[in-house]
Amino acid sequence: MVMAPQEYWDYFHNKPQAGPWRAAMQELAISVENTLGTPVLFLALGECDVSLGLQGKRPTLERPLTAHWVL
Repeated sequence: MVMAPQEYWDYFHNKPQAGPWRAAMQELAISVENTLGTPVLFLALGECDVSLGLQGKRPTLERPLTAHWVL
């Protein structure tokens, strides 16, 4: 799963300069799926706080996680 806050996906969705990024992401997912034999899913995270886990700490999600499919 490739997860990012909803704002991340919205940023690219609303930027024509990003070009056909959805098609490129889907192509990448298919390539990874064919190589590794596992599905690749893209999710937008809802109301949660993301800690990136810098300086040797694990990444964590605070508050209950909500998510929905992006691609």
